[in-house]
Amino acid sequence: MPDKSLSSASIGMDDARSWTGELLSSVQVSNWLQISVKTLQKMRTKGTGPDFIKPNRNCVRYPKDAVDFWLRQRTGSSTADFDQGERGNG
Repeated sequence: MPDKSLSSASIGMDDARSWTGELLSSVQVSNWLQISVKTLQKMRTKGTGPDFIKPNRNCVRYPKDAVDFWLRQRTGSSTADFDQGERGNG
């Protein structure tokens, strides 16, 4: 069973540089996850959301495979699959 407490900060720079493929906007990711853009922004601030890229000061993009990876880390078949202290973000 994968570690459900894995945060994007613990993935490491080498892994983050290996993201390839489509880049998604905050609106696209929030629609996909069915959460608000504001919730996604809070997750970025707390380091609890998917890895992201900031090409410049005013732009945030999410590699699609980074979001896929983040979702896989949070997939389970029972609530017992998740750490007791982990809170939902949405």
